[in-house]
Amino acid sequence: MPGVSPPYYHWVRFFYNDVGDLDYRRESLESGGRRLWDKTIQDRLSESFVRECSAHVRYRLYAEDAERRDLPNLARLFRAAAEAEYYHARNFHYVASGLSSPEKTLAAVINDERYEVNEFYKTGLAEAKEKQTGLPVYAFTDALEAEKIHAALFEKALVSLKRGRDIESADYYTCGSCGNTFSAKAHPKNCPVCGAPMDKIFKVL
Repeated sequence: MPGVSPPYYHWVRFFYNDVGDLDYRRESLESGGRRLWDKTIQDRLSESFVRECSAHVRYRLYAEDAERRDLPNLARLFRAAAEAEYYHARNFHYVASGLSSPEKTLAAVINDERYEVNEFYKTGLAEAKEKQTGLPVYAFTDALEAEKIHAALFEKALVSLKRGRDIESADYYTCGSCGNTFSAKAHPKNCPVCGAPMDKIFKVL
């Protein structure tokens, strides 16, 4: 579309022009259309995004539980609802936050990962250890160590983009136990973070 740069995500603003005719203008989502919303609407959009993300994950968990209970049809319903919640979250994110360049997106992601590593999960882990709560200690430890690896992957990717090229091709794997994502030349026998066996590690397609 004229005036809309790749990746072509845009919104359309309708307005009456100087002669009173209804007119419109396409604007990239990177142009900051979110400035149109007042704080009440912006807060509502942000909360909606968080709620839809939470529902997406919860429904996937419910689907897995239904499968284990030999309820495949209920599992299918939860998976379908999870997909719907993903698209709701996508729409709220685009409307509330717009889009940024891949470089700006990576910079923001790296900042979030560093916050989780250096403050959020670090504090959670210390609190869990102090109160001697076993399972939370494992959950915070796994997340903390995995996020360190994620941050390193994103930092390496940002270096490539700043040099004007895509990141190198790689095979990525995610641990279904601790949530670690890492690159490897062959399917790992164990997760480098939690030690989970091969059957718990999934190749990202």
